Amino acid sequence: MSSSSKTTKLGRERAGRAARPAHRTGDGKRAVIKIAHTVSRDSPDGQPWPPTERNVLWRLLRRADDCSYWRAIELA
Repeated sequence: MSSSSKTTKLGRERAGRAARPAHRTGDGKRAVIKIAHTVSRDSPDGQPWPPTERNVLWRLLRRADDCSYWRAIELA
């Protein structure tokens, strides 16, 4: 086997490992992280207006053109 085919095989093996989740929950299931992005219009007085979804902690990323850009990260 040539050295180039060994390198290619090693690269595929590393890529396969990197694609798998690194952690599992206590019952052996994989932990899943859900990332949501949304945009909302600012209130009439110019303040950011958070999204209306309940039970989600939103973080303000940036504001531009009378809009607020939000992100939420949660375990699903």
